Amino acid sequence: MKGLTLAFLLMCCVFGHTQDEDYDLLSFYFGSSMSTGFLNKSLTNPILQFSRRQPGTINLNAEMLYNERFGMELMLGQQWNRFKIQEKITASDNRNYTVDNTLKNDFMRSGINFSMYNQVFIFSRSVTLMTKLGIEHHNIKETSVTDSEYFNIDNEDMSLNVTYPESRLSIRPEIGVMFGELSRYLNDYSWFLSISYNQRIQGGSTVATYSVNDALNGTLKRETNFESNGNALNFNIGIRKKIGDISWKKKEKEKKEKKPKKEKRPNKEKQVAQAPDPDKEKSNKDIELSRKITVQKNPVTISIWDNGKIDGDSVSLFLNKTPILENFLLKEEKYHLQVMLEPGENLIVMKALNLGSIPPNTAQLILDDGVTKREITLKSSLQKSGAIRINYEPSDSEE
Repeated sequence: MKGLTLAFLLMCCVFGHTQDEDYDLLSFYFGSSMSTGFLNKSLTNPILQFSRRQPGTINLNAEMLYNERFGMELMLGQQWNRFKIQEKITASDNRNYTVDNTLKNDFMRSGINFSMYNQVFIFSRSVTLMTKLGIEHHNIKETSVTDSEYFNIDNEDMSLNVTYPESRLSIRPEIGVMFGELSRYLNDYSWFLSISYNQRIQGGSTVATYSVNDALNGTLKRETNFESNGNALNFNIGIRKKIGDISWKKKEKEKKEKKPKKEKRPNKEKQVAQAPDPDKEKSNKDIELSRKITVQKNPVTISIWDNGKIDGDSVSLFLNKTPILENFLLKEEKYHLQVMLEPGENLIVMKALNLGSIPPNTAQLILDDGVTKREITLKSSLQKSGAIRINYEPSDSEE
């Protein structure tokens, strides 16, 4: 539990930053998940042995994500806990017998999770690291179960009495990875694998008493107690689908102009003021810089595609005002092209030719110089074009 919580906080610190873009995005997802794992247990003496202590769940999940990074998730599902315990007996006929007892209870579970996602590259494939921290409530209706059996060889009555708490509240950290594009038929879906731990913070334990009595006179021959506090280690698998999103333009922050500092000893020679470059002023108004990066090698491979809902976005790409991709319809499949950069600063601009059915035009790009891959989201409207400024600093081997 402590290890998972520490890992969650560490990933929040490392990846807890957002990209400064022109638009904010609110996405909505719906999905389902299943899990299994191991339950905590304890026995007061070694009369009984555990052959299985396994929880299982099936859940429905609804999640809301801000800028595909931070989110809140609601969960509703069904959980079942299974404990299979055994007693090995050497009877009066000198034969060995095994008595199996199964504890089980089914109940509803609900919860709320706060989540964070960060996209990384593992073995040249884009995956998403997922961290969650939530509160989970178990509503246990059946609170008492008794099961009795008669062992006729030794005339023994075996009784198992189980008491469950009415409810239980747990804190649940979770870490995992999420994949997309596993199949061309399911490219609108995301799959995830994760590990989580349920730590009880409120509610009682599951308590059981196993006793064996002489069937003739009722004398207690042996007894043991069993207890489970509800803590569990879970392995989860799930799938989700985006059902819609809402985007809006960020408010532009007014930059305060700094007052020029007064020079104590001004130069006697008059300085000639440089006339502003009209082309540069015009481009600054039409271009919104989304990212600044530095690369070390040529050529650079650019991959471009639409990673959201396909809505008919058409764009053109320019490198230093030279077209490198014209009138391109964004698709689910990646399109690759190679470009040569000039030493120093380079500017890639994505011009929107339309707005599609869901404005603004949004494209996902990967820039790969053979050393580092960077994934960037560009958004363009008919008034402003998203851009990436690339500083090309050739490595020693290229010089």
